[in-house]
Amino acid sequence: MRTSSSKKIFLFIGIIFLIGIIIGGIFVFSAEEWTKEIISSNINEMIQNIQNIKINNIYIHAISLSTILVLSLFIVGLPLAIIYVFYSGFSAGFTIFELVHIFGLKGLLFGIIYLLITKGLFFFLTSIFLINSIKLGTNIFLSFLKKGQKGEINTSRLKK
Repeated sequence: MRTSSSKKIFLFIGIIFLIGIIIGGIFVFSAEEWTKEIISSNINEMIQNIQNIKINNIYIHAISLSTILVLSLFIVGLPLAIIYVFYSGFSAGFTIFELVHIFGLKGLLFGIIYLLITKGLFFFLTSIFLINSIKLGTNIFLSFLKKGQKGEINTSRLKK
């Protein structure tokens, strides 16, 4: 059975994100008790701030997505974009497991809702950008290897 390159890239990015979530959870459970108390007080303070202040993070997310798009076009920036996906998974896993540690089942439900709303959409958009950027970067790299006519870039590989 043959799968498209987009599905393979999406699977790779998803696995990196999932590994980040798992390592974030391991980090929470392996932390010392005094560290957990500091984290718990910071999360409780953050929840109080969220209830008092309404902050719109759309600009921060737009800047992050555009940075990922630009970075992933370059050979050096692509690993940085993949590390960012891992970091995003790590922070999601850390937050979810810490909420479970503090609030129990209620924290698990809140953590899943948090993951779906904030990280889910952002992960989907990041994946689309990375898939297209990896395809474009591969196409540019292969066109330089083939030394196309008059410096034109062959775009036929982007349609796969």
